[in-house]
Amino acid sequence: MWILLALNSTSHRHQGINDEADWTSRRFFVRTLWASNLVAYADLTSTTLP
Repeated sequence: MWILLALNSTSHRHQGINDEADWTSRRFFVRTLWASNLVAYADLTSTTLP
């Protein structure tokens, strides 16, 4: 959750400069982070469940 807050605060610093590209890369980063968390969670449950 703190990562999202940090990303939110940095967006205000350089607003207008490559805003669209910056938003796209940030959204891609968050999606990648979410996917990796999902994979890690699935891996964790698969090792604990019989």
